[in-house]
Parts: sequence; structure tokens; C-alpha cells
Amino acid sequence: MIPKIELHKIEKCAACGALNTEGLVVCSGFGAFSDALCMHCISEGREVYQQVVNYIADAGRWPDDINEVYQAEVRRQLRLHNKTEEEFKADVDAAIALMDVFIGENIKCSYENYTGGDF
Repeated sequence: MIPKIELHKIEKCAACGALNTEGLVVCSGFGAFSDALCMHCISEGREVYQQVVNYIADAGRWPDDINEVYQAEVRRQLRLHNKTEEEFKADVDAAIALMDVFIGENIKCSYENYTGGDF
């Protein structure tokens, strides 16, 4: 028997920003995330835009490093969020640059902790 799913009042949809609406906490298809989404976004399969950006940035550059299945889904998400591929590519590049800074700082910190020297 399939259990009945109860909708909950959510303050804000993480994907579209709708306020004080019914929704559910659902898992993402773009990483290990769960977010409160309104029923409209759930029915569309809309993801949180920044999570799509971050997931793709973790995999590489858009679109060259991304397989065709994910490219198709990302393009669908872009339509849902009214974003262009150029905007998305810029957002992915910015996320990669931010990760490079963060990872570089952590590598330097870790290296100094183990050797006491400069990196």
C-alpha cells in the first residue's frame, strides 16, 4: 500500500521563490540535496538553479565536459528558469573560479599544517 503524501505549508519555495504555499521537501536530481519546493515546481521537475550550476561546475566546463543526457536536462532547467546558455556558462565558470580559490586556500592551509612551510 502506498502511503498518503501530506502537503505542508512552506514559507518559500527554494526553486521559484513562491511564498507561503503548499509543497514538499524533495530530493534533487543534481546532487545530494533536499529542498522545500512548491507543488508547481515539483510538477514541472524544476530544480534549484544554483544547485544545477554547482553540480555542473563540479563535473567540468559547460557544455564540453557534460554528457548529452545531462545537457538535455540542463537545457530543460534553463527554460524553466528563463536563463540562456550564455548566462549558465558564465555562472558555471564563476562557480569553478570560486571553487579554485576555496580549494587552493585549503590546500595551502593543509600543506602548512603538515610541513610548516610555504606552499
